[in-house]
Amino acid sequence: MSAEIIDLAVFRARCNAAVGRYVCGRQCFHDAVDGMQAGADVTGLTWKVGQDLVQSIMVDAIRPVREAEWMPAGGSPQFHYGPTMFEIEAAALRNRGVLQSVLDAADHVRRQGDPDKLRQWLDQHSEYISAIMEHFRHA
Repeated sequence: MSAEIIDLAVFRARCNAAVGRYVCGRQCFHDAVDGMQAGADVTGLTWKVGQDLVQSIMVDAIRPVREAEWMPAGGSPQFHYGPTMFEIEAAALRNRGVLQSVLDAADHVRRQGDPDKLRQWLDQHSEYISAIMEHFRHA
């Protein structure tokens, strides 16, 4: 296997990991994307394979998540690129500084109906506990 193929496989795995951090609320969308790009730049992958291929891999990693985020209940997609930084910051202020993805994840764990799992998840996200509990009270 050539070194370029291995480099591309590693980059794909790193992109998938960045998407995972975004989905779990550990990273905002823009930081995840910037991190993917920086990883390609620092390792020299952008220079080796070109920016078009790097961006294509990044898009392939993030597309399913972003499409799911913007698919309303009726099933017809809304054609826009997502929230602006102003909208993200405004939502974070409404959520007491917590990203909406963290609150969505908390709701998901809560809906599973397993108190031990919810307690464990809350222990792992204790820095957000007051905002999450406030969110639960208003849900």
